[in-house]
Amino acid sequence: MGDSRVEDCRFAITGYTGLAGEILRLRNANRPLAQTAQYLDWRYACSDGTPEPKVYWINNGAGRPCGMAALIFRRFWANNALQHVAVLGDISLDAEMRGRGLGRSLLKFVAEDLDRNHPDTLAFVIPTEAAQRSLTSVGWTVGRRLKPYVFMLNPEEKLRRYLVSPWLAREIAGQAGKLMASVVRLHRKQGYSLHMVGELDDSFDTIWQRFDKTQFILSDRGIGALRWRYANHPQHEFKFASLDRHGQLAGYLIYQLSDVNRECSIYDLILLEQEDLGCMLALLVLHYADQGGIDTIRLLLNDDHPYSRQLWKLGFVARDHSGVFQLYGRTAQTRLGESRWFLTYGDKDI
Repeated sequence: MGDSRVEDCRFAITGYTGLAGEILRLRNANRPLAQTAQYLDWRYACSDGTPEPKVYWINNGAGRPCGMAALIFRRFWANNALQHVAVLGDISLDAEMRGRGLGRSLLKFVAEDLDRNHPDTLAFVIPTEAAQRSLTSVGWTVGRRLKPYVFMLNPEEKLRRYLVSPWLAREIAGQAGKLMASVVRLHRKQGYSLHMVGELDDSFDTIWQRFDKTQFILSDRGIGALRWRYANHPQHEFKFASLDRHGQLAGYLIYQLSDVNRECSIYDLILLEQEDLGCMLALLVLHYADQGGIDTIRLLLNDDHPYSRQLWKLGFVARDHSGVFQLYGRTAQTRLGESRWFLTYGDKDI
């Protein structure tokens, strides 16, 4: 890429305050789904003690923004130590400016600022395929793949797409449902119960404080972070459930229901003991088998997530990977050592 191809453009760095309108305009112009100012204020909100967000701009020859990216600093824990991770997002470039290498130049500009001003900070992104190629070219490395897992609670609707006879689809689905129910019941444990709760309370923070973070890399799940991410989300409504083991808190689930595709998407789950995973998910499956309205339960994990190996025993089927996450910051990555990532749906699009 020659300098002449970008010589009429200028790069700049600002904060978020006072520029929400311009960020929203540029972001919405380059996304299929338009967002609101309320959503943007929620997205760019700072956690306690984190640095202010940084916005990186490309301005055209007339001084008008035509591209942007942002770093929003989030609280993560790596091997039981708190750190602030720079999460990259809102990568946007106006259509008429594409094909000139400007997107790569912008991401190089971000990388150079990280090297210069945040040399010890880990940067993180879940990119699109196009962004992944550009990020790789300026030094970002792939962490792990992200993989969805699906449990078919009621396969009748999907079978109708492939079978001519609705009766046959119903019969096969019924037999499959009975088989899955018998598999699920094997994972129930005496003295365990799953409680659907109306809102987040201090019990969720108690679970987080007791959770062993050693050898894991995961986003903060303190009660403040959970309330911001789920209870205060400006667009989506989430449901909360806690696992009780012989009268003691043992874990929790956070999930979202979709009436459109009759799906339950698990956004977050934490257990004090990993061996309780099958029981917790079995109780969730049985709850919605009784209640109805849900055909599919879905969750997303990184491919070496500590919970991933247990899911097939419960009937969750791994689908093709749905992307990767990438990292930047050689010094910060070295400090991660042998720790394993612990990512869920809740880490996407924040």
